[in-house]
Amino acid sequence: MFKVLDTTGEFVGSHALKRVSNPNRHDRFKAEVESLRRLNHPNIIPVIQHSMLREDPSEDVQDQWIVMPFAWGGDLAKRRARYKDNPTGVINVAIKLAEALRAAHAAQVIHRDVKPENILFVSDDDEDGIWLADFGIAHLQDMPRHTAHGEIVGPAHFIAPELESRGQHEVPPAADVYSLGKVIYYMLSGGVVLRREWLHKDEYGQLFDGKGEQYLEFYQLLSAMICERDNRFADMTSVLEKLQKIRAWSSNAEIPFSLVLNDTLGRLKLRNIEVKAERVNRSEIVRKRNYHTGKVVQLIAEGIERLLEALANRIQDPYDLSASVSRKVHPTDGPVTGPTTPIESVEISVRNTVEHPPRERFLRFTISTVRHNTGLIFTRDEPPMPEEFDVLQILPSYKTEVPGHLHNNFWLLFSPDGNTFSPRHPFDGGDSDQEPFSVQFSTRDSSENGNDLQILTNLCTESFVGRIFDRD
Repeated sequence: MFKVLDTTGEFVGSHALKRVSNPNRHDRFKAEVESLRRLNHPNIIPVIQHSMLREDPSEDVQDQWIVMPFAWGGDLAKRRARYKDNPTGVINVAIKLAEALRAAHAAQVIHRDVKPENILFVSDDDEDGIWLADFGIAHLQDMPRHTAHGEIVGPAHFIAPELESRGQHEVPPAADVYSLGKVIYYMLSGGVVLRREWLHKDEYGQLFDGKGEQYLEFYQLLSAMICERDNRFADMTSVLEKLQKIRAWSSNAEIPFSLVLNDTLGRLKLRNIEVKAERVNRSEIVRKRNYHTGKVVQLIAEGIERLLEALANRIQDPYDLSASVSRKVHPTDGPVTGPTTPIESVEISVRNTVEHPPRERFLRFTISTVRHNTGLIFTRDEPPMPEEFDVLQILPSYKTEVPGHLHNNFWLLFSPDGNTFSPRHPFDGGDSDQEPFSVQFSTRDSSENGNDLQILTNLCTESFVGRIFDRD
């Protein structure tokens, strides 16, 4: 690549000249020129001039070149530190790249070389001036391929797995989806190159831990991009829809009370990550399962927390009540049903000092794992492998505390009609064999029982509000 000036004065300023030194690559050179001719998009670098294209295959071509604008801001690899833990900046770049790639795909051009070095910036201080460059190995779906038989074409560490198969003839738009996913991770991490489809491994997945809901949205997006083709977003339109949703996250966080749960369920649907049933060691299966379950539990808990915070704001201001919402990890003070292990609970407490005696009421949703035979792998000569997926239970419960009363710590369970009862338990004096109202589902598809979860939370919150104002 050379910096050049136009001595004729037709084009002002410095430009970049790319030379193709190998004359045997003329077919690729023609494909690059044809690709850029087809594309007119603000985020795809334009061609200013190019050398003569060979029409006769017998012609000898020694000098092949393309002139393009000079990118004064350098490439993404040189600017990677600017995007570390900068989700707003990452989204800005990712949307522009996705729009450019969608335009290319509409013109039947698959880039095949999406990587940080091919993402250029118009100037050093302009984050909006972005160009996708270097269509040298682009595939034109309506033209013959020029890749040598058995040759692997694509960016190292960013290439989609289906393009690594020698003799692969189909080049789908999903190949660019995979590479863009790797670029997004590269930006968000400040330059870490994600190996293979290892997003779930601790060394790479820890990027998303403990950083809030927006990073979980990124995790869902990349899980649907950096994966095998069968599970991957098929086109850039799907990627853009998710990117726009992440961009609008701040305003979505303020959605009305009645829509909070629907929003959560929608995100859970995207969180459906397929863990393939393959023969791997037991510890790896358990580690994958626990990591996946932790992400699902975190999403559910955050959704319920937002719902209860909306409820607290709704009731405490006009009625002079004191309300607070809290979360507990591995709660040990609540009711349990069957062979379950509490993972996390979310509860709202409402205190009314006007009552005599003053009372504090609690509504809790406990998220637990239930060890069922879900997703077992059986082999002919070996014992069963560990479960690939967890079964989760969401159990609502209610408690009233009155100063001086002996039964303050007795949690009551809900029945499907909104009433409460004391479960049969040797320590709480309960005498009921009634089945509590709860929701169970496999983490294989976290949204499968979405309607049941919505019914559960609606019924219990309405019952809770009724008890507050009926002074139950």
